[in-house]
Amino acid sequence: MTRGDRWGDLASGWGDLASGWERVAKRRAGHFIEIMLPGALGRDNDGWKLSVRIRLVHAQVRRLLRRYGEWDAAVFGTPLSAAHMGLSSANFSASMLQEAQRLGAKLDQEARVAFMQIWRYASWLERLGCSA
Repeated sequence: MTRGDRWGDLASGWGDLASGWERVAKRRAGHFIEIMLPGALGRDNDGWKLSVRIRLVHAQVRRLLRRYGEWDAAVFGTPLSAAHMGLSSANFSASMLQEAQRLGAKLDQEARVAFMQIWRYASWLERLGCSA
């Protein structure tokens, strides 16, 4: 198996790499909308399922990187680690709040706190059990 085959195998859940990142962005936007619906993060509801699915996709990526031995964990740490995902989640949520306000949304403190609580829980579901 060539290196290209391995990376293609790694991204098989996303389709070809050229359109894969666009697909990931669309799925992420859909996930964001889904988790914000009332009750969506209740166990076995759609937002909960999507958040756990993201966790499983990340686990699959980590497994494939270990399997192919091309990721140097001693140098780079654990790929898609809980620490990196937590930082990404914090940056994304802050950016979303800023963009919503830039577009004219009037969010009081209660709405901002509620947003962060929802996003924090969804992010926790995504990285539960990951090593830092």
